[in-house]
Amino acid sequence: MKRSDSSLPQLKQRIPADVQPLAVGRTLPVPLDPETTHITITPRMAMLRFSLKTRDPSEAKVRHGVAAATVERFYATAP
Repeated sequence: MKRSDSSLPQLKQRIPADVQPLAVGRTLPVPLDPETTHITITPRMAMLRFSLKTRDPSEAKVRHGVAAATVERFYATAP
């Protein structure tokens, strides 16, 4: 998915209501080759939204898969 004012694809994923209070204040490291993006969950966040930092459609698919798996692991391990 892309924002209307950007040419870079992004990951957009809702934070489950039961996980959101447990995740507040925690930082989620998302590996996006060659760097890692760090997202800190705030009390007002209902959705994770961040750039995949590539314009290449095939690389965006790979990064989206890695990022989505990382987010799911984060949700599963929330205290």
